[in-house]
Amino acid sequence: GRDSRGGGRGGRGPDLSGAKSVLTNIILANISKNFEFFLYSTRCHDKNDVPIDQRFRRDKLFKLSMFHESQGLLKDLDQKSRDSLKRVMFFEGSFFFSARKIPGLEPEKLPLDLVGGNSGHMDDDGDTLSVLQVQVFRPPEGVGEGAAPKPAAAASAPVWGKSGSTSTTGKSGGGKPSSQDVVAVEWRCSDCTNAFGDLNALLQHCQITGHCPVVDTPNNKAIPSTKESFLSFCNTALKRAMTERLPLWGRDYVDPKSAKEPTDKNGRHLGIKLYQAFSCE
Repeated sequence: GRDSRGGGRGGRGPDLSGAKSVLTNIILANISKNFEFFLYSTRCHDKNDVPIDQRFRRDKLFKLSMFHESQGLLKDLDQKSRDSLKRVMFFEGSFFFSARKIPGLEPEKLPLDLVGGNSGHMDDDGDTLSVLQVQVFRPPEGVGEGAAPKPAAAASAPVWGKSGSTSTTGKSGGGKPSSQDVVAVEWRCSDCTNAFGDLNALLQHCQITGHCPVVDTPNNKAIPSTKESFLSFCNTALKRAMTERLPLWGRDYVDPKSAKEPTDKNGRHLGIKLYQAFSCE
């Protein structure tokens, strides 16, 4: 029979009702208040207006439409800006995610042919890729509401314009700053993928590059995403980030520097190597 310790035929394992702490390898992440992501829906068809189902053909058209050096949508950006934006764009076949808005794909310009059609940028096979619409999402209701941007004191908080120039807030005559003299920013850049551990590092980055921090100005056009869409974006972005740093082994990512060769009780190597592995989901 079963006893209070969970033994016996039930196979229920040990009784953990009295446990007060546990060890876990789950790494939790906080969602910033102004977190948002963009979903662009696309249509791909051939010269006979027949939809293209093959994923590799769709992927080829997407790369051609965005990153072609002379005719791609991002051709006017410098190489560093283009690479930075490329890191946060994730093509999923019939649509693609982006962590930042893409210049040239504003809602008022859509639908827009990027390859074929009226674009003037032709594919060798006569295929066409069009971006139909864009929707900006924020996290689902009830997710990430506890995270808030860090308010910067008026004496050190710059006002960031589109050109990247700065001017200090507050009146020239001094005095106690009002609520209008304080700007709330997140410790991450709105123009690249960099995030920072403190405000000074963020401001220094922005002054050097001309970039702007993420300011607490909620996007009124952003709507709460479904949990499915939110998780899909997060998993896609996390897998891209992990792939940049660690090799994929099956469904997990391994750290090559963590290799260890176990030995038996006599100190002889067992002929295998153990790696620290990470799953990302």
